[in-house]
Amino acid sequence: MDLRTKMKLVLFLFALPSFSVIAQTGGKNEAIINRLKAEKCPECLLSADVPARIGEEVSVIGKVVDIVERTKGEDATMPIYFDIDKKFDDKNPTKRGNSFALKLFPENRAKFLDYKKYKGKFVKITGKVIEEPVFADRPDETNVKKASITLTKPSQLQLLEP
Repeated sequence: MDLRTKMKLVLFLFALPSFSVIAQTGGKNEAIINRLKAEKCPECLLSADVPARIGEEVSVIGKVVDIVERTKGEDATMPIYFDIDKKFDDKNPTKRGNSFALKLFPENRAKFLDYKKYKGKFVKITGKVIEEPVFADRPDETNVKKASITLTKPSQLQLLEP
């Protein structure tokens, strides 16, 4: 290996950890989430910790990075999904892009008429963590399971100012 190749490798290896942090939550978002946790809710979990708490009532701090709606036709009975900290990659779900999501079922939508205001915002979420298959039409052995919290009342979702 020549000197130039060694230098490139060293630079790459030093840059890799910082790139990884930025890729995970967007660096700036991670700093804001950690500050909000410290200042407003020290007992809150981070989104990456949620899957280990299946069956428990928890509080979580994170950022709503996407809201996925399927509210027309046959999909009108599907929940609205709030992706927390990372978008879910439904083309490659085994990648596990995000740790968990919020679900808002049709019977509770009237309680959250302004749910779109949460996109791009930092929030505190409270509720019971459940784990379910991502795709209803796939057998368990080929399906990905994901942790989620179902929204049933507005007090479960609080906007946080960074």
